[in-house]
Amino acid sequence: GNLNAAEQRLKPLSEQGSPETPEAIVARVRIAEAKEEKLPERILDLAEAYSNELRDSAEGVDLWQAHLRGLLLNGAFEQAFGVLQQGKSIPRDVMTDMNEVAVGYLVEKSEDITFLKLGVPMQAVANAAPLRDRTLLDIADRLVKIGMPEPALSYLDQITNPESDRAVRLIRAAALLDIDQPAEAEIHLVGLKGEDVSKLRAEARGKRGDHTFAGEIYEELGEEA
Repeated sequence: GNLNAAEQRLKPLSEQGSPETPEAIVARVRIAEAKEEKLPERILDLAEAYSNELRDSAEGVDLWQAHLRGLLLNGAFEQAFGVLQQGKSIPRDVMTDMNEVAVGYLVEKSEDITFLKLGVPMQAVANAAPLRDRTLLDIADRLVKIGMPEPALSYLDQITNPESDRAVRLIRAAALLDIDQPAEAEIHLVGLKGEDVSKLRAEARGKRGDHTFAGEIYEELGEEA
């Protein structure tokens, strides 16, 4: 658990071109992820160089992943998605996992402009399975929060897992409210309970002109202002 000491031990191994350098680079990236810290550009350059040199080996795949993770840690999202696009020789299971990792970083860490550029629509990555429902939900949720309801709805339409139903209905209702469809929004809230549901229902009733009922809901939530 002593990440700082581990990082210092790995520093010469990962930078001096020894037989252990490829493995040390992978370890450096893992430590940086655990510490949520950026990596020196030299490590990213070495990861890229070794991944190309060892392309046809298992070690090359590990280095490709390390390079991609390092770019994501450093916020180089456009470059990272470029690496994904070029990963046609990467095994499908690895590509699928890394596609999820990359999109997760994009949703959580990127600036709005970068997120919109890469996420509306999300570029299809060769040799990767469709995004998982949880990732699709996260994309749709962020799109609604930054005022992009139409693409949010298109992502929600891709979700098939019934276990995601409550979250899908909440995000869909919020998106429909943004495009001034309060009656349709309320339909998606039928049967749901919770403070988050009440807030959306109050907003929908307000947009439909039922200010008395909307006010009662806000009062119950303690939002009398």
